Amino acid sequence: MKHFLWLLLLAASTAFTQSSVTLTWQANPAWATSWPTCSATVTKSCLINYTLSGSGPVSGSVAVPITAVNYVTPSAPPGTYLFTLVVNGKDQNGNPATSTPVTATATITAPATAPPPPINFKVTP
Repeated sequence: MKHFLWLLLLAASTAFTQSSVTLTWQANPAWATSWPTCSATVTKSCLINYTLSGSGPVSGSVAVPITAVNYVTPSAPPGTYLFTLVVNGKDQNGNPATSTPVTATATITAPATAPPPPINFKVTP
């Protein structure tokens, strides 16, 4: 029973130090109006989705709808994470095409576990 309570306490304390990351972006105006979403009738010069990849909370790759402008990651422990985002579509011949990747980093810090110390502490004899 003691071991079970210790594991429960450890899991709960770990959960409190984890946080999610919200990634946001805007459609590039260079293609936002001239490249429609791919469909059964639009198969050339069109957009399919975004691919988000990274470390930590995004392990591997995640397909994100082309209409999305954000993505909230699952919770992650404190650390620094690198994310990469590309746009997937079809070129003017209908062949698969991928944009140049853009990258961003996020640093998750652990929440304070104690109040901050006082400042300007002096001793005057």
